[in-house]
Amino acid sequence: MGLAATNTRSPAGALFGKARVAVLSSLFRQDGEPKHLRQIAREGSIGPTALARELDIFLAAGALIEKRIGNLRMFQANPGSPFNEPFRQLAAALSLSASPAEESSTRRDGAAPKTRKSERLGLSAPYDWPNPDIPDDALIAKAGASLRFEDIAALCAHYGLKRVRSVLAKSTEGEIERKILARQLKNIEAAFAEEADLAT
Repeated sequence: MGLAATNTRSPAGALFGKARVAVLSSLFRQDGEPKHLRQIAREGSIGPTALARELDIFLAAGALIEKRIGNLRMFQANPGSPFNEPFRQLAAALSLSASPAEESSTRRDGAAPKTRKSERLGLSAPYDWPNPDIPDDALIAKAGASLRFEDIAALCAHYGLKRVRSVLAKSTEGEIERKILARQLKNIEAAFAEEADLAT
């Protein structure tokens, strides 16, 4: 089966491959904030193994910067790379080539479907499943209750360690849960501090 046959819904995928399109679309069309592997995989509807290989290629070329928070791999476009601006232009062109089937996926009222916060942040579970308009603090509290390190690290990267710590201090009830979260947040804080030291 040829490449074109395996990517019939996406002309961009047929030209560049699904993994490469996922990296370009996710990391070179946004405001430059770091995203973790699972978040990029979800946005691109691609498996994490294939995506990790593609991210390693971009890293080797110096087009991306990788940051680690514990075991969590965070990626963002490297603003100092000579590829940065050409890749941004390519990502914009790829978005224009979206297939009609992809563009027509709207709700019955004609509005574009709303992407849940948990999906945009690449969280491992739909904590906002019944309410896509969930307040940020409620999302932090629900995700924190899961005690999933990867999700808590993603929340800290997005909302800031201070805010996440404050919300979880108010919302966590059990003593064991408090201790687990305190340890996780301490590890995340150490990773942020180490990253800041490396940046100076």
